[in-house]
Amino acid sequence: MSNSDEQYSSNNHSLATSASGPTSTLVDTLSLASPEGRSSAKRTRDFIARQACENCRVKKTRCDEDYPCALCIKSGVECRYGKRGATKNEITLKMVMTTLRRIEAKVEKSPNKVTTSIGTKVDELNAASSATVLALPYESSTTANIRPIPSVFNRDGYSTPDSPSSVNQTPIAFSAYCILFWPAVQTLLPAAVSQVYSDYGERFPVIVETRRPALELDDSRQCDQCGHNNWLTQLNINTVKELCDAYFASFNLFTPIIDCKFFFQHTLGDAIHGDFGYSIGSCLVLTVMALGCSGRKSLTENGFVGQSRRLQNSQTNPLNSQDEIIPGLGFINETRRRIGFLLCDNSMQSCQLCLLMSLFYANICRPLDSWAMICRACLCCIAFWDSTHGTQKANEWEEDMQSRLYWTAVTYEAIIAQELNLPLSKAQDLQDRVPLPKFVDFQLSTTFDPVTTAKEQESEAFYQYHFLSQNAHRIILSRVYNSIYYNTTTGNYPSTTIEEELYHQLENWREQLPIGIRFDNNSPVPPASSPANIIVVSWLRVRYFITKYHIGRPLLHKALHHPECITLVEVQKCKVTLSYMLDWIPFLKLTLAMKHCLPLKFSFCSHVFGQLTIFYCFKLSPYAAFQDILPVDYRNFCSFAIGLLEEFAPFSPAIAKYADIASILCQDLI
Repeated sequence: MSNSDEQYSSNNHSLATSASGPTSTLVDTLSLASPEGRSSAKRTRDFIARQACENCRVKKTRCDEDYPCALCIKSGVECRYGKRGATKNEITLKMVMTTLRRIEAKVEKSPNKVTTSIGTKVDELNAASSATVLALPYESSTTANIRPIPSVFNRDGYSTPDSPSSVNQTPIAFSAYCILFWPAVQTLLPAAVSQVYSDYGERFPVIVETRRPALELDDSRQCDQCGHNNWLTQLNINTVKELCDAYFASFNLFTPIIDCKFFFQHTLGDAIHGDFGYSIGSCLVLTVMALGCSGRKSLTENGFVGQSRRLQNSQTNPLNSQDEIIPGLGFINETRRRIGFLLCDNSMQSCQLCLLMSLFYANICRPLDSWAMICRACLCCIAFWDSTHGTQKANEWEEDMQSRLYWTAVTYEAIIAQELNLPLSKAQDLQDRVPLPKFVDFQLSTTFDPVTTAKEQESEAFYQYHFLSQNAHRIILSRVYNSIYYNTTTGNYPSTTIEEELYHQLENWREQLPIGIRFDNNSPVPPASSPANIIVVSWLRVRYFITKYHIGRPLLHKALHHPECITLVEVQKCKVTLSYMLDWIPFLKLTLAMKHCLPLKFSFCSHVFGQLTIFYCFKLSPYAAFQDILPVDYRNFCSFAIGLLEEFAPFSPAIAKYADIASILCQDLI
């Protein structure tokens, strides 16, 4: 048994019986009826020296920390102190401030103007994400050598705010499925749960996803006598444009990887005139059409096809029977046939292609394939931004597009890597030099001048605000990830000050959102009347409540592992955090209205699974106070969770394992 397990075991069998303030009331409430629960309290040490002189250390006596100390004066010897080590609180605060200063420096270097309207909102969002009221209560040169807080996206995918001097400090896993392996959770789980993943170990989601068959390469398309696959050249031009429009009316709204004007003026025409040959442009168009198949399916199911000026009702159907199972499979397979000739291309279009393919794989619940393409896209970003001459060769529009691609890549890379504990590229190291995107308009030639209505321009600005808001939110979530997800074997967790500051920054982010996407706690669930409400407005609400849950999750860890250290105030905070786990569900249900256009479905399923596990632990906790803080309608959440996992289980072996475990847990929850 490890030291942490022994500590946890002793915590469950021994609760302090003498305390002052609200803690004593809670201990009385939580104390067990067993004889172990009535153990005598240990005497509290009145004074603990943080630093002792060398003579006191040798003689193993208590040092009063004076200079010279009393013992050295009495002995008549020189009093010498070693270099003072920073305390854990000092280390934590130093690391938080290091990150805040780094981000503030990046924001200060960002361009002040985007456009008249966009630039103003960027400044507001940056101010919201970098505002802080933390102040260091000390000024010590001894903290100069402390290792700074890890980058927003840690290289090994597992960020830990530790340092050489913070012994016994262990990380709290950020991945949702890792909640299953908390020591306190393991003692409460039924034996049947371990049998589900016993053949794979603690990293069972990654292992089962690794062992799944590769995406099938469909060979059913007819070839001509020369062996060339010519079905693409037989596509109706209207079909091609409609699928591309479907992509821009769905996926590109929340992940603006492609510039619509450049695509329709250059990329699409070159691919069609080249008969979809082996070029990067052809691969881009094919992947856009593949995503357009899923986008059109979602838009059609919700009655949104007729709302777009370009995307009108059509009887054309470019899908065959295989594509009906995985929309766009035929197009993505044609991209896969061509991409081998373009592996060494690090151009902007190559980066766009990798991001689009990552989006396609994520949309069909293949997280490892998505992660592989994201890593390739990050390498393209590194090739551009890490080059000493990269930005000098690019014009304003291309540099802005590269900025847009960079922030898209590092955001999605962090989501996948943090969820599955996967390694990350070094792209995060460049975040200090990459500016925020301005959404510079591509200058159209005189021969191509499509009509853009004022309503469409307003709509574009709306989605650009959303993209910038996502970046600001990702910075806040990364601070949460890097600053409070650790504990010690003695039950010490990050201070309440840091937790309150993170909540403050999140609220500041919400209040600084542009008017079109701003919301408050009393805002109703928006109706499913447009793609904007489903995949923009609702997504921001989901991110907001999920972040509040992430900020409070270390306290849930403390309650389960160190119940003797928790106070009544902290129990009430746990109750609020448990309510956050329900607050995001109405908005998640809204996003599921366009489930064929939901690349984060694997992440959502993982979060639901982790939260269901937490509900199970509090429901079966031996302490009545923990059972009493469960939300009234937590059973409805459990029913929704098992239904969601079972719905997507056929598309992912990892989600299938989640569903199997959830069905076992729900036997005691529903």
